[in-house]
Amino acid sequence: MAIKSIKIESFTVFEDIEIDFNPDVNILIGENGTGKTHLLKLLYVLSYYYKPYNGEDDITQRSIFHKLRAMFPVKSIINLVRNNNDFSNVSLDSDNYSSYFSIKDRFTSAGGEGEKSTIFIPAKEMLMHSKGLPQVAKEYRMPFDDTHLDIIEKALFPLAIEIPKMVKNILLKLEKIMDGIVVVEDNEFFIEKFDGTRIPFLLEAEGVKKIALLWQLLSNKRITNDTILFWDEPEANVNPKMIPLLVDILLELSRNGVQIFLATHDYNFIRYFDIKKQKNDTVSFYSLYKTENGVQCEKQDKYNYLDNNPIIEANIQLLDESVEGFV
Repeated sequence: MAIKSIKIESFTVFEDIEIDFNPDVNILIGENGTGKTHLLKLLYVLSYYYKPYNGEDDITQRSIFHKLRAMFPVKSIINLVRNNNDFSNVSLDSDNYSSYFSIKDRFTSAGGEGEKSTIFIPAKEMLMHSKGLPQVAKEYRMPFDDTHLDIIEKALFPLAIEIPKMVKNILLKLEKIMDGIVVVEDNEFFIEKFDGTRIPFLLEAEGVKKIALLWQLLSNKRITNDTILFWDEPEANVNPKMIPLLVDILLELSRNGVQIFLATHDYNFIRYFDIKKQKNDTVSFYSLYKTENGVQCEKQDKYNYLDNNPIIEANIQLLDESVEGFV
């Protein structure tokens, strides 16, 4: 399953926007408040519940509404209109605004319910909370972001007996970084080092925990060759020396059928995609920027071609101030 495009009208920072995506790697940049995470979450929810309509009423309408309400301030109703055996329109009405999403014919295919083949990795590391947070969320009405609970649930799936061929080489690279493997006991995550030491996630370095999470999702087959992977700031807290390897791994996943959506602020992380992509790799860059008519999007196949580029602007400002300091 792959997302082809999305059209949004009057939702959070988006007034009227339509974005086309590629089936490989899609990288979002933009200043804070331009809706990068909102867009990732929205795509995640719509793909999470996507399945071909069989002509009968089902729980999808209600499910999407509750999922969106757990992430956005939506209080009123959701209406799902179907056409041509696919979702046609999703409209949301709340006390403050009306929202409309058009996803008619915007999926290339569907391999069953999307919840089985979509992963959202939030910027905040959540596995150190795996022992208590899901239970608390079930028992009490507390405002937990569903993406945080989802990633814990998917990471807790048991390891697969047979590891897909596409994954084995990637796992070896991740194990080298961690100097071990991930172990789960009583819903608690550890990294078991090759020397026998067992480190709880609570005590492990943040960057290593991100690598460990990816190892776990590949090992338990939550990420497979038909997965859509959404990752918010994957480079955060990762040692700069590990970034080229992380980019290599993401490109390898995309070559094996994983559609990838990333949101980032990091120049080195972005540039490595330009440097490391091969002839048949498709990497697209999207700059979200504010206008009088809400946030708009610029798309380019090369990062340096983006006209609206706050990361390069910040680097130029740093260079100018550095030169002034020597004058």
